[in-house]
Amino acid sequence: WQITRNLLVSHSGHMGMQGLCSILNECSHADHTDKMDGPLYRGAVYFVSMATWGKQRVKVVHITPATVLPSLHQAVAGPVHSTVAFEVALSIRRLIKKFGGELQIEWEIVLNILRKLKNFLHKDTPLFSVFIEILNDCISRIQDLLSRSRCVSHVCESE
Repeated sequence: WQITRNLLVSHSGHMGMQGLCSILNECSHADHTDKMDGPLYRGAVYFVSMATWGKQRVKVVHITPATVLPSLHQAVAGPVHSTVAFEVALSIRRLIKKFGGELQIEWEIVLNILRKLKNFLHKDTPLFSVFIEILNDCISRIQDLLSRSRCVSHVCESE
């Protein structure tokens, strides 16, 4: 993370973030029979989300969740390694937990990502029970935001 963070705070920060998003955009078109790509895609998800809304986010790059969420959606759009789906779930939970009350236009894509993630709920998925806990936590947090009227209700109520 420290190496990637150093790249993102440098003069090449935007190009670095663009490269990470490009990796995720290619994820749905990749040959997923190669298990070697799973760590690459999972790492890209981790770095994009940490830089955008993580604990040590990179404010210098001025990237918003609305900018990178379409790339996270692409990462789970097709057949994907379960560890990538798991990392996307963790990232979405972190986003909702930290900035859920501030999200506006992002809700539609967040809900679409959660819809895609439910396709990975199989008993043979590694860390199945943890994966379910993460998705349930996301849904509970969204319901809590709705009850406190801190969520764009016209988007969330349709779900």
